[in-house]
Amino acid sequence: MEFNQGTLDELMLKAQQDLSSDQQSYKRKLNLYVWMAYGVILLLLLLFVGLVAGTVGLAFTSSVFLVLLLKKKLIIPLLIIGWMLGRALFLGAGKPEGYRLRRAEAPLLFGLVNELTKSLKTPRVHNIIVTPEFNAAMAQTPRWFVGGPTENTLIIGLELLMSLSKEELKAVLAHELGHLSGDHAKFNGKIYRARAMWEQMMHSFESSGSLVTYPMRKFFSWYAPRFSAYSFALARLNEYEADLSAAKQTSAATFQSALVKTSLLAEITDEDFWPQYYRRAYEQPAPDTLPYTAFKQFIDAGEFGDLPLRLAKVMAERTSPHNTHPCTKDRVEALGAFDEDVLKLRENNAWQLLGKSAHKIIKEFNDNWLMYNGQEWQFQYQLAQEQLARLKELEPMDPNQLSLDQKEELAFLLDKFRRDPERVVALYDGIMASKPHDLDTALRLAQLYAKAGNPRCLPLFRTCLAKDELVNDACMGAYGYYLHQGDGNQANEWLDKLVAHGEIAERARQERITVGAKDPLMAPTLPKEAIDALAARLIAIDRVEDVWLCQKSVQYFRDSPVVVLAIKVSGWTGKDKVLEQCFGQLPADWTSFIVTKDMDSALFKKVQTKGTQII
Repeated sequence: MEFNQGTLDELMLKAQQDLSSDQQSYKRKLNLYVWMAYGVILLLLLLFVGLVAGTVGLAFTSSVFLVLLLKKKLIIPLLIIGWMLGRALFLGAGKPEGYRLRRAEAPLLFGLVNELTKSLKTPRVHNIIVTPEFNAAMAQTPRWFVGGPTENTLIIGLELLMSLSKEELKAVLAHELGHLSGDHAKFNGKIYRARAMWEQMMHSFESSGSLVTYPMRKFFSWYAPRFSAYSFALARLNEYEADLSAAKQTSAATFQSALVKTSLLAEITDEDFWPQYYRRAYEQPAPDTLPYTAFKQFIDAGEFGDLPLRLAKVMAERTSPHNTHPCTKDRVEALGAFDEDVLKLRENNAWQLLGKSAHKIIKEFNDNWLMYNGQEWQFQYQLAQEQLARLKELEPMDPNQLSLDQKEELAFLLDKFRRDPERVVALYDGIMASKPHDLDTALRLAQLYAKAGNPRCLPLFRTCLAKDELVNDACMGAYGYYLHQGDGNQANEWLDKLVAHGEIAERARQERITVGAKDPLMAPTLPKEAIDALAARLIAIDRVEDVWLCQKSVQYFRDSPVVVLAIKVSGWTGKDKVLEQCFGQLPADWTSFIVTKDMDSALFKKVQTKGTQII
């Protein structure tokens, strides 16, 4: 039996009720889920050992069987099963990657972590690694085999280190370590580790795509959603308990500041820093300053735009019913009243804890970024030069002599290179008169009007609500406009629209996470040209024999397709690489799934039945 989202929601609700009414009964049920999976793995190992022992015994007692075993290559499936079991149980999903710090490089950071592990009574932290991202996490990976001793790795993002004060970083690290704290969460920590372990096991088996691992993949596809759903209530409670640990190690005000500051600066990094940085490619054939050096300069400058608007947006987010992490507002309020005056965005000395490794890490991350992005940077520079040359041709032309396509091109180029904003508005206005249903143009025009404080933005923002993908930007634009006008009531109305849309967007995301044989599938409604173009790309991939295409019927954001492809690949090995090539040919704006017969025969057959064969 396959779970749908409604059933999972019911199980999560029941888990919350069980946890509230009888914690001991709830914990007993969770323990049953944990030992069920251990039992299945033990049974599989016993069966495998028995199969190997029987095969070896027959080989020694019967020369005919030995010849048959070798000549007919019957030993190969056994070796594959052994390799896959070993890969899943002993290698798992691999260790976290990043710059592995040595104690001699950053003694202050190691000292801080040691202080927290002693105070919180957590297991030892074996490794500290630094990654580029704006994040921090605690990873537990098996030392030798799944279910055995674990290696604990603390992951700290460089962008995070460059953005927080030392006390704020201490609070963040205390939260991550708090998940494993012996003070209050021994059982919680056990379940927390079990969730991660089964996710790792499922990932390992799913990524194999091999026929011999089919039974285990079927078991984990049945088991993992149930265990995850029933343990959801405890996982969310664990987040609040880890927050409390962090507040005790520093102060409630410090951890509140760290929470808000992290949410706020992560958004500013995504929306301001990176777009501004990539704009340099329009003028520089190679970056004059590499990104992580530039990021440090950006954070130190502290020019973060409209902070009240951004802070209001962060605090307006609501907890998703499907996310174990509560929203920032709920977490902050759980620790008491929040004083915005304690938020000091320019206090960012935590990176000093890296000691003499700081500049080495920045250089390494810069070099890695350039290695992976240098070619794309040059491409964007060349494209910009071509576009600027085209702009030079269009700009002096009489607007009345321009075709509609030329007006759209000129408006786009002027807007991209931020020239003559008044003319950009006039061009977009003219385009809207000719194409009143072009909602993408309507949104951009509305944003420009709002920036100028022009109320003509409002009807355009309302028009944009008709397109799901534009609702978030439209609501934020109107919210910001009213906030600048001092009309809090109207601003809050648009904020309510934004929150409501966020809930719908989360439901849309949930129904796009997985696809199964029980989900409603339908014949494709995509344009024929798009399907034909995809077929032409897939048929060029070696070993792709047959492809069927259908769509998952969704309730939300129906204009954004959810595509399911059933692909028949020739041969017995190396299918993963073929499927990776297929994924690489799928349009980026599709939500896409690929299934083979040995992955899920029922889903494969349903796609064949409901869909269209394109190869």
